[in-house]
Amino acid sequence: MKSANKLSCRCAAAKKLTVIAVSVLCAAVMFTVPAFAAVNPADFIKTTGTVLKALIIMVGAGFGVFGVVNLLDAYGNDNAASKSTGIKQVMAGAAMIAAATLLVPVLTGMMTDALTA
Repeated sequence: MKSANKLSCRCAAAKKLTVIAVSVLCAAVMFTVPAFAAVNPADFIKTTGTVLKALIIMVGAGFGVFGVVNLLDAYGNDNAASKSTGIKQVMAGAAMIAAATLLVPVLTGMMTDALTA
């Protein structure tokens, strides 16, 4: 039982480390894009929209992968609470991917239209 608890603690630590690494990477990309962006604001908005969409999809995919891992672990241990957590994580990942696919292009278009008006 102790080895399963150690594994669970290691998984939680790995998840926290992954979330921190992705957050730092997102912040780094957000702060470096303006430094290397073209002078044209429309190109900058298009590039930022593309990067934002990719980052949100990657984070959503990460949530989905963590959810699948939790689901498989829960089915192996026959734990109903972990099954629920895994399903929620998978659905949260799918929702993030859908939001990135549907909303970011709309927001990018709105910002581009605001520049031309």
